[in-house]
Amino acid sequence: MPLLIRSPKPLSQAEIFENLKTLRAQSVTPLSHYNVSALVEIELGENEYAYVGGVNIEHGQHNRLSPHSEQSAIINAISLFGGDTKFSKIWIMAAPEDALPDPTQKAGKSCGHCRQIMISLSKPGAEIYTVTLDGRFLSPPDTFENRFLPDPFSERDLASPSPEADSLSSPSLPANPGFFNSPKLKAAWEILQEPNQLPPEQIAKYLRRLSPHIVSEEFKTSTLTACIAECQDSDRTYYALGVLGQDVAFLTTDAIFSLICNATVQSRNKGKLRFNQIHLASSTLDAAQLTFTEIETLAHRYAHNKTLVHFYTPDGQHASYTFSECKRARNAAIDKMLDSNSRCLAENVAEPLRAKL
Repeated sequence: MPLLIRSPKPLSQAEIFENLKTLRAQSVTPLSHYNVSALVEIELGENEYAYVGGVNIEHGQHNRLSPHSEQSAIINAISLFGGDTKFSKIWIMAAPEDALPDPTQKAGKSCGHCRQIMISLSKPGAEIYTVTLDGRFLSPPDTFENRFLPDPFSERDLASPSPEADSLSSPSLPANPGFFNSPKLKAAWEILQEPNQLPPEQIAKYLRRLSPHIVSEEFKTSTLTACIAECQDSDRTYYALGVLGQDVAFLTTDAIFSLICNATVQSRNKGKLRFNQIHLASSTLDAAQLTFTEIETLAHRYAHNKTLVHFYTPDGQHASYTFSECKRARNAAIDKMLDSNSRCLAENVAEPLRAKL
């Protein structure tokens, strides 16, 4: 299925089932060989529905931070529609990679990590469906209010949202916005449909229009809030995008991982997916701001030393580095911090101790 499906009416169970099967083939599971797909429904207004897919993606030595399918589908929806997006329904299909349709099969359930992420980014009363490989939709659907995540902690529990939360949150979608009337969606859609290489000024414009989900500046865990990548997939070039998704319990999906989710669902050959260039919205032009986890994940599969990494700040500044330069800058920053810690330790501990001897 494509990353995004729009429809004037809710999709039928048969359509949901076929899309989940198609999506599941996009899972990247070299370790667990357990493939999971998810599909979220976004109600845009009367006779306006959107469906966004996601899959689980494993990343070798950094597998503990590998995106899960529910997380992938939700962050893809946020990347497309903006940080205030809430889903109304989600369907999940999970089974071993080589499993065949079986009427005795039990449906896979969402893990606790995904349930926590989902509660903050769902509408009240959102329904969660599990679907088997032979097409059974286990009913009744779960809801958070029912038994999916009893007594949850979410953004709804924050007694008084901070001013930062109000300023960072996007305005709610109107009751019937029309599918392409949302500037955020229009920007995302133009990026996904772009057949030609985009100039930096156009990339910067699109990055400013992408909307992350951030509870407040105090909760923000990354300087990188949005990204766009030029992807190479066998003989095809296309664009993918991603935004920072910050959960109140700090279960963050960084923009780079959001980008990987987006690109993987679009990929026609997931084994040959590479990023030619990466464009990042950031508060700084510092080449050292990619984390070691992001660097290792990109190096493991998606980037090479000469891949260009561009940083754009809100005030219009722009700087470019090779991926290799970003790695060296990060290593140098860590070395400097360790040296500073060593000097601090010597001054605060070793020198006073020496003076007593």
